[in-house]
Amino acid sequence: MFDQPTAIVTGASSGIGRAISDRLTKDGYVVFGTSRTDPALHRLDVTDPQSCDALVASILERDGRIDVLVNNAGYSMLGAQEELSDDAVRAMFEVNLFGAMRLARSVLPAMRAARRGQLVHVSSVSGLIPSRFMGAYGATKHALEGWSKALDHELRHFGIRSFTVRPGFTRTRIAENAVSAQHALPDYALARVQFDRALGDALGSGEAPAVVAATVSHALAPQRRRTGYPAGRAARQLLLLHALAPKAVFDRGLRKAFSLVD
Repeated sequence: MFDQPTAIVTGASSGIGRAISDRLTKDGYVVFGTSRTDPALHRLDVTDPQSCDALVASILERDGRIDVLVNNAGYSMLGAQEELSDDAVRAMFEVNLFGAMRLARSVLPAMRAARRGQLVHVSSVSGLIPSRFMGAYGATKHALEGWSKALDHELRHFGIRSFTVRPGFTRTRIAENAVSAQHALPDYALARVQFDRALGDALGSGEAPAVVAATVSHALAPQRRRTGYPAGRAARQLLLLHALAPKAVFDRGLRKAFSLVD
């Protein structure tokens, strides 16, 4: 058994997950970065309960403790709602939401026994603010937000906290790795071209993954007690505006920003 705190970071092969792993290592954690396919990392398939349990058991056998779980594994889907199939959307929920739930259930017995632990769930501004052609992805993150808040209330008296980190546009390969519409319709073709261009520009000028990692590090500090943290200046400003501006005003501004017409 080791005295260093341990952290599991899912989806750690690139982008935000890799940045979080690097930052937590610098912060003094023993980091178990996971991937479904990268042989250099600990193998984990969040859709498989046995895979989740096996990873947790191996960490507990080696280190005797799990202090932090960062649920980062996930992917996006781009398309209008009527262009998406039930099976494709269900598969995304299986990773983005149920995978987080599944791995949390695996680590919680050890955290409850230790009377300490922190569950970090990488959400998205899209989980709180609508974005055309990203509605299904936003739905997974919206559900993640609601689940995390309820979980936090269930776990506080065990000394465990659950919270989300909410990136905005971040310079990752999320667009390249996104699942495309399964049944593309001609009526959406022009809007899709405009959206793809706008999304590419936004990601190109977005925050670095290290900004999200710094937010995770900041939120893990003992004095922090919030249920959600925006990651980066743009996300912080947008979420503040969403909270304070009259809904009709915010809606008009959002549509103007995306060149939408009624």
